[in-house]
Amino acid sequence: MTLLVNRLPDEHGLFTVVQMYIGDSPVLAIANNTRTHGEVLEEVLRSNNLRYESVNLNGDNVPATSGNGYRVVGMGALEIDITGHKFGGKSCSYKLEIDEGHLKQSV
Repeated sequence: MTLLVNRLPDEHGLFTVVQMYIGDSPVLAIANNTRTHGEVLEEVLRSNNLRYESVNLNGDNVPATSGNGYRVVGMGALEIDITGHKFGGKSCSYKLEIDEGHLKQSV
């Protein structure tokens, strides 16, 4: 699955979620759970031509949670099964969890 922005996947499974604002616009980025939050964030920033500073978290260089034109407000997971979808969890590296207010704006 490629990166999805502001829409839920059609298939069942477990997914990595990054919640952020680019300018004033809410962005909900969803990718396969094989990808880290840092990888998903980096792809969103690069695809929007946004420069970012790298920070070292747990030995990994990852994009900072805020920079010129963006700010991250939540990270976690999405589980989709036959009963529906559920957001939860948090990023162990970034120490951020799902932001419910952001979900109301982006889903």
